[in-house]
Amino acid sequence: MQNHNISTFIFIKNRPKIFLWFVIITMFSFYFSRPLTTFGQYQLQLHEQWEDKDFVSVISECRRQLQKNPNSVSAHLQLGVTYLAMDAYESAMDEYQQAIQLSPENFSGHYGLGLAYYAQDKFEEAIEAHKHAITLAPEQSEIYSALGSCYFQLYQYPEAIEFYEKAIELNPDFVLAHYQLGISYAKQGNADKAEEHYQFVLNKNPEFAEVHYQLGLLYSQRGDMEQAIRNYRQVIQLDPEFPQVRYNIAQIYFKQGKQQDAQKELKIFQRLKQDKDQIDRMRNDFSRDTDTADRAAILANIGRVYLTRGKIEDAIWEYKKSIAMYPDVPEAHNGLGMAYAIQKRYDEAIGEQEKALELKPDMAEAYAGLGLIYFQQSEDLKAIENYRRAIELNPNLSDAYFRRGLIYLRQKEYALAQADFEKVTKQQPDDVSAYHNLGLAYAHQEKISDAIAAYEKALQIQPNLAETHYVLASIYTQQNDFESAEREYKLTIELEPNSAGAYDGLAQLYGGKGVHLDEAVALSKKAVDLSPQSTSYLNTLALLYYKQGKYQEAEAAIKKAVELAPENPLYREGLKQIQKAGEK
Repeated sequence: MQNHNISTFIFIKNRPKIFLWFVIITMFSFYFSRPLTTFGQYQLQLHEQWEDKDFVSVISECRRQLQKNPNSVSAHLQLGVTYLAMDAYESAMDEYQQAIQLSPENFSGHYGLGLAYYAQDKFEEAIEAHKHAITLAPEQSEIYSALGSCYFQLYQYPEAIEFYEKAIELNPDFVLAHYQLGISYAKQGNADKAEEHYQFVLNKNPEFAEVHYQLGLLYSQRGDMEQAIRNYRQVIQLDPEFPQVRYNIAQIYFKQGKQQDAQKELKIFQRLKQDKDQIDRMRNDFSRDTDTADRAAILANIGRVYLTRGKIEDAIWEYKKSIAMYPDVPEAHNGLGMAYAIQKRYDEAIGEQEKALELKPDMAEAYAGLGLIYFQQSEDLKAIENYRRAIELNPNLSDAYFRRGLIYLRQKEYALAQADFEKVTKQQPDDVSAYHNLGLAYAHQEKISDAIAAYEKALQIQPNLAETHYVLASIYTQQNDFESAEREYKLTIELEPNSAGAYDGLAQLYGGKGVHLDEAVALSKKAVDLSPQSTSYLNTLALLYYKQGKYQEAEAAIKKAVELAPENPLYREGLKQIQKAGEK
């Protein structure tokens, strides 16, 4: 099913090993905070480029520097950490080994080499490299923490604890070392020490989701299920995509006999786990494949998955890694262009789509991407032309029909919009948003029975669409179908308790029939409370008070409308009528 929003056009972390991700950031900060005699003017520029995940520019600048000075140790180190961030571990190892060959006494080369080994689960080799780095830089706390992580992965918890504690001795505020030390103590059954270090981390960083998760495990093991659930809920608030926490909550609910709650959590877990497994399979394929182009294509596919899930920054990260590894994958440029378009970085987005078309001139998705960009900039003619070319190349590209249909709705070309949305519903029979927008197209052509059928089909697919219920309520009101309109307004309010329009609509419905006037006033007041600047809602309230003979209250409401819209003759005339009635 397509991921469109209803009636409006609003678009749409394989979590790396925490230890490795942290040290990559640390290494960049370190490299740029110490003098680099071979980089000079490039230092700040390179740092900013990498923070924006612009791997290609970083690599190009480093290669340019190496052409000027083949013995630039810092250039090799910079390339090493960049390749680490790109998951290109063999390339990272090659750069670090070249740095070591040029400068055997530079600890950063040995340290980086250890990280590359660690990323490939070569923990013995990583230990050897890190220990060599320690002999060169015994005061660097990050190296001891890295050693601790190696021993932890080998289940050698006493040794892991020893090195984490040394890292903390050198840097008492080393949050990651405290976190990993807490887990090591937990593995040894020392829950009190584990909790001590977890709490230290949360005092420094209350939004560290993994620490809340570990505390949840700890409290669960102690039998304090309510506290465990509180910690797990905190994880969900910080990281809604964390699958295991849902499973753990489900197990607690099962033990407590809360079967319905448990099944709900288990269902969410299964969905999140399926998503995570898809990414994990791709990453496994990436680690096994040795062909550079294939590896880049896998990264582009991972980016696509993140993009469809709305994880834009993660998608950009993967697309840029793909392009840096192998720049001739058109899908990576297309995906990156889509991500930029969502972020409203339109010039960059157009550049990426044009690059995709250079590589693959018949790429329908790239034309559709250009259509999206121009649509978002309200350049409708350009958008329609690009969607036309996309559909010409791929008649089954339902997304192009959908978005072109939205343009036609905006242009009030309702028959053309109808044709496009009908095409989408044939290609994607479960696309709820296509049925909703098809209903709009029908309604604007006064094809009321067709509009109702389209909206009802949308609700068959997804019953909890408040906006669709609201539009149906409006149509039934116009058709004088009181019972159906009342039902749909009530459903709207149930699904969206802050829908001011639904409260006002139901209030008007009752007012028009002259029934339930007290309830109508309460509904109208709720609409005004939700949207106090709405003159139309104030007008409704004034009319209802007028019907009840409460002229003072009616006058107060209509006066507010007049104050907000003094040029509106209807409100001024209404005020006169109310004042005249009150004088009798």
